[in-house]
Amino acid sequence: VAARTFEVGDGLPGQAWMSREPLWRTDPGAFASAVALPLQADGETVGVVRLFSRVRRDPEPGLVRPFQTIGAHIGQFMHRRDAGSRRGADAP
Repeated sequence: VAARTFEVGDGLPGQAWMSREPLWRTDPGAFASAVALPLQADGETVGVVRLFSRVRRDPEPGLVRPFQTIGAHIGQFMHRRDAGSRRGADAP
């Protein structure tokens, strides 16, 4: 899957970036449902992942907390990976 860019506040990913909360939409184009999951590291949004379903799924409030936890774990992983890459680039 190719990475795409978006403007903060634009579309579902941009809105999730701004709100720092998982956002759920039904009927986004060719898919029946989608969730935009902001990735957090050290209190900052570092990315957004979109999950799609071909089956229409209504928003489930009980999934917000698990989605936030998943987003934090992925965001922290990305943060550690980037920090390790920077340290490796600085080494002689």
